[in-house]
Amino acid sequence: MNHSSPVHGLLWLLFWLLQLVTVLRVAATVPAWPGQPLLLAAALLWAGLLLTWGMRHAYWYGCLRADGRAG
Repeated sequence: MNHSSPVHGLLWLLFWLLQLVTVLRVAATVPAWPGQPLLLAAALLWAGLLLTWGMRHAYWYGCLRADGRAG
């Protein structure tokens, strides 16, 4: 596996951004912190990550299996 490929870097970036979304979502429940802005940031970042992931892997959706079998 080539660890210097841009795909590898993109997937790691998406992974770490998803970890950030999780931290923001949990932080939004802390009573002393402003919950609404943190929740909004988490939701927008999550939506952006989902869109990026979907666009990156869109060519997989609906493709036939490599072995030609159903499913």
